[in-house]
Amino acid sequence: MYWKASEMRALLLFYGYVVLKPVLPLVYFKHFTLLSYGVYLLLKVEITQQDIREARALWEKFVVQMDLLYTARNVSYNVHQLLYLADSVETWGPLWATSCFPFEGRNAVLLGYFSGTLHIGEQIARTFVWWQHLCLCADKIKEEDERSFFERMVGQQTIASTGVVLPGDVVGHQRQSCSSPDIRLEVALESQLGLLPTQITYYSRFHCNDILWHSETYNMPKRVNCVAELEDGTVGVIQALASFRSTPQLLVLVEKLELVRTVPFRDMQLGIPFLAVKKETNSRHSGIQSQCLEEKMCCHGVYS
Repeated sequence: MYWKASEMRALLLFYGYVVLKPVLPLVYFKHFTLLSYGVYLLLKVEITQQDIREARALWEKFVVQMDLLYTARNVSYNVHQLLYLADSVETWGPLWATSCFPFEGRNAVLLGYFSGTLHIGEQIARTFVWWQHLCLCADKIKEEDERSFFERMVGQQTIASTGVVLPGDVVGHQRQSCSSPDIRLEVALESQLGLLPTQITYYSRFHCNDILWHSETYNMPKRVNCVAELEDGTVGVIQALASFRSTPQLLVLVEKLELVRTVPFRDMQLGIPFLAVKKETNSRHSGIQSQCLEEKMCCHGVYS
């Protein structure tokens, strides 16, 4: 069985712990977590020397147990390479800094930059230069009809033309309603502003900070983009984007999660705790500025 890199990443970081824990024998599940937690440690934004030492110890144990659990036949070159990843991170930085995912994702684009089998490199370079020039021209188009014609010609749509342009470089999509979908949202707005605005428009989907966010209740998501790390380091679940005629003109309504760090289990031999975060029940709703949405987060057990 061969895995795509994106499939392996999803298994290791997102759903492997949840899916495999009920079905694998404990010794095999613990072996999987050695790999999973080691990868997690070296994908963080800020990595300490302690993280590197722990990841190295976890992967050394993983490689040794690979022979015992799956036989020497399966101790492949890729498994052996795990022994050197900690050194690579120490020299070159986090694993995501040397990842090939951004480049691999552009291969499909490059396939459209040439035709036939002759002078492929020159064709790709020429088409790429033309495309860069077109993008510069597109930035100068002001009239809506002209922009629409340009987009039909190049087969692309800008995000602004498919939604409502709002203050602060925010584009709203999928207008939810002009009345509150939840009384708690009105309470959060009134608490934030001191007075509830008379006219409020709620959006369940919006584009902000180069990320397409959606509310928890949005029923057609391709990805779960409703859990965000906020500017103050807390985590919130997006409930709606509220637009109104007062200052500030926009507020993102979120359910702030009260999180506590837990230790699901500990590797007794290495003395390394496997840290996790879980949601507490006493969460609250509040309104925040759109620029306070820092980055997406994955939250198991809260959304299906």
